Amino acid sequence: MQLVHRVVENTSAPRVYTTVVMAGKSRRGAAGRPPEQWTRNDIVGEGFRRWQLDRPFGPVNDYYAAALGQERSPLARAATVARFTGSVAIFDDGCGTGRTLKTFVDAVRNEPGCEQTEISGTGLNWRDYSDQSLDPQTRHAFANGDLEYIVADAEDMAGVWDSLTPGTQDVVIAHHAIRYSRRPGLWLAGMMQVAKTGGWLFCNMPDDDPMVLPDSEFTRQLDDWRESGIDVVQQRYRRDNVYPTDVPPDISLQSIAGLPYRYYTVQKPFGYA
Repeated sequence: MQLVHRVVENTSAPRVYTTVVMAGKSRRGAAGRPPEQWTRNDIVGEGFRRWQLDRPFGPVNDYYAAALGQERSPLARAATVARFTGSVAIFDDGCGTGRTLKTFVDAVRNEPGCEQTEISGTGLNWRDYSDQSLDPQTRHAFANGDLEYIVADAEDMAGVWDSLTPGTQDVVIAHHAIRYSRRPGLWLAGMMQVAKTGGWLFCNMPDDDPMVLPDSEFTRQLDDWRESGIDVVQQRYRRDNVYPTDVPPDISLQSIAGLPYRYYTVQKPFGYA
């Protein structure tokens, strides 16, 4: 089955994103200077953020597997569903150019027993980067309708439901997405609406993010779910060998190697409302 490529603009909520930066910062750069006045450090910073928008899936899955165990990695969960049901639906929030989603779908298809399964992939992002990947196969997948790209705000799901039926996604990944949320409670609720019953949500954030604190809205919501019997697992993991091969050569790894992160998985239970 091929999904029809639809781009849905939902601009009802004020939010600042640009075609260069995912983290809600101005295109004028970290120091507020226009691009023609950037220093080398500004350019490197923008290059790294641009690379983050167009990263492949491999490292993402490897970090979850290392932190939580192979069976709780996104790839293992998606492959298990595909083998047992003959199909799997994958959703990527904060998908950037969609390269992570494309390589994830390909990775599932290459898993033993998944070669003939029906695999759908849907990306969600506040801005449309679907034609900006450096990987031509990713661009073609969206242009040809093999993958779907939704442009909307994850905290205002009305724009998402124009293109996606609630409760239809087996695996929901949100790599680095939650850390940019203004209303993490709404974001978590929205992602649980996206997931099927029995489906899985994967998200992460740096260990020094305020959302990991015990009194944050994000942590309180996860604690409430855990106390109600929902399968919620988190693990702190220090990534000693991050981004080993595909970081642009002019970007120093000194500031990102060994950075501790928090990795989370949530399974949507039967009867969740």
